[in-house]
Amino acid sequence: MKGHLLHNDRDEAEFILPHGGLYFAYICRRITVPFQRIREAYALGIRKRVIAPRYGRWTLNEGLGRWILELTNPPSLVGGVPYREAVWAMRAHDDCGDADFETYYSPQGVIGWKTARQRRKCHRCGDSFELGPEEEDHLCSYCREKSCFVKFQDLLPGGEFGESVEAAKRSDRKSWGDIRWVREFAAKGSHSSSEFDALCERYGNICLCCRRSKLLVKDHVVPLAQGGTNWIENIQPLCRSCNSLKGKASTDYRKGFALDKGQELVPPFPRKPVCERALKLRPTQRSH
Repeated sequence: MKGHLLHNDRDEAEFILPHGGLYFAYICRRITVPFQRIREAYALGIRKRVIAPRYGRWTLNEGLGRWILELTNPPSLVGGVPYREAVWAMRAHDDCGDADFETYYSPQGVIGWKTARQRRKCHRCGDSFELGPEEEDHLCSYCREKSCFVKFQDLLPGGEFGESVEAAKRSDRKSWGDIRWVREFAAKGSHSSSEFDALCERYGNICLCCRRSKLLVKDHVVPLAQGGTNWIENIQPLCRSCNSLKGKASTDYRKGFALDKGQELVPPFPRKPVCERALKLRPTQRSH
């Protein structure tokens, strides 16, 4: 969904958070009295994106003027974005701020918002329904009443439970995609899609690891998580499977190619060696 912040008027605003293919909408009213600012946020609105990792939170570092994203499972530092890049912030549950949301870039300065009601999509039927500001539910009233008589077979994949599992998987994929986006945003340097296309052509439009013609993706030679830059000099074209196998290793597959020709200088990088035990002959095949 686009337009994650919808202003209805001066005193009411609607914030939309995607969640597992569905969405949560928070209809808020403006706070007219002085309020304590948000220091720890669950979600940030950045350039028409909502960054809300399931296993992390944003912390405001006023000294650096940046929002810092930290993961809790596993504990790690993702990176930070300049404070001026955030359009709005959603308060974390244990933050001591008075507002549930804050918006920036208004002529009046920072504006605080308090949740008045919620609107969500039912996880079972997909219809919209409304909740109070503190209520938590994923089913509309009709599906909630119907679930009291649901059979155990309906809770298997394909039923309510199965849909919840699929929604959680989609949410996880989006969460890790958002984390990677933040790492690229926070990294030094940048490159355009045309530069990557030109790089692929220089290497013959093949994966530099398996030497096959597949759909190519951008791989950072030095991973962003280890301080790598986002300049084109730190990019190499790999297929998705080789990119996944490489993981966090700093392996440069470009050394085996001549630039502008796409010719191999060395044989393809060997796969994992076959286990020596698998190479041993069976007892019945051994020579006496």
